[in-house]
Amino acid sequence: KVSGVSQVLGKHLNYAQIIAHIEQIAPPDISLTNLAIKDDGTIEISLQAPNSTVLAALINTLLDTNAGGKYFNHVKLTSLVFSHDGTYLFSLSFNLI
Repeated sequence: KVSGVSQVLGKHLNYAQIIAHIEQIAPPDISLTNLAIKDDGTIEISLQAPNSTVLAALINTLLDTNAGGKYFNHVKLTSLVFSHDGTYLFSLSFNLI
């Protein structure tokens, strides 16, 4: 029974840890608006950035093996919307390493 519980807990992703990693690497201008974890372990986040420079900085940081790349892989930009107020709304998906 204990080994079964250990296996289940081992597969459970820690939301607080994921958010802490994102906060650690995200530029301060980025706002996290949604976080979801799919059954297959893929993490999906929705964010808002004030401009394309901040958006690009986050994506580059996620891909950098000395920064976000230490925690995440398979980073994909899944949606991007330029809002009427000049901000960018976007979604990313990735996996924990």
